[in-house]
Amino acid sequence: MGFTGKVPLFREGHIVINDNQYTLPSFLIIGAQKAGTTSLYHYLIQHPQIEPAIVKEVHYFDEQWRNGVEWYQSHFPYLKFTESITGEATPYYLFHPQAPKRVYHMLPDVKLIILLRNPIDRAYSHYQMMVRRGIENLSFEEAVASELERTELIYLQMMADSNYHNGDLASYSYVRRGQYIEQIRRWLKWFSMDQMCFINSEELFTNPEQTYQKVTRFLGLPDVQLEQYEHLHEGGYDDKENEAIRHTLQQHFKPYNERLFEYLNVSYPW
Repeated sequence: MGFTGKVPLFREGHIVINDNQYTLPSFLIIGAQKAGTTSLYHYLIQHPQIEPAIVKEVHYFDEQWRNGVEWYQSHFPYLKFTESITGEATPYYLFHPQAPKRVYHMLPDVKLIILLRNPIDRAYSHYQMMVRRGIENLSFEEAVASELERTELIYLQMMADSNYHNGDLASYSYVRRGQYIEQIRRWLKWFSMDQMCFINSEELFTNPEQTYQKVTRFLGLPDVQLEQYEHLHEGGYDDKENEAIRHTLQQHFKPYNERLFEYLNVSYPW
């Protein structure tokens, strides 16, 4: 089941891999950031037929693209002649403007796992992480108000130029990352809906066993019962954001959420 050997050459434009023995990922957890990707990946790599990457977040298809294919290959175990698969979880992939095309040209048949969290909670958790890391010194209200000024030109340039990179987009995109429908539609230009598994993060947090089984079945793996489901996250956050900014964000996200729910034929309690 592990994907080994050369990338097939019958698809025009796909990346050609060298003759070295390697395994490339069968699945990617592509986002969203602060939506439970660390916990889900931790659960998945406990399955006896899933081998982990060297690190959970390889960041090849967003920030490390220039390092080349062999650099990416080196992050995965060699699984030829086994029934095991491997994968990674980089939550910036969902949002990064160039990631879908890059993934498609290397991994056209990959399975994509997408966790979606209430975008207000996601934004505030993202903000708290930036504060904790010493990157953000504005209040949450100020950071939200400053987002367009900080990121819009960067976003447009990254859309237009595949070689352009600026880390401020990843750091300060509190609101835009929660406009999920825009990101999902971009991925669907390259991949089919059958290749995607959508998870409501609240379901992962409240019923991790059921979510774990849903994902392993999506990956074509036999059911396995884990002994423990421990939610993993960067702790130490104050969860009491201002109610006024929460109301403002509810109004902002409402049309995006409605389009998302209609598009995916789901209804999440956001």
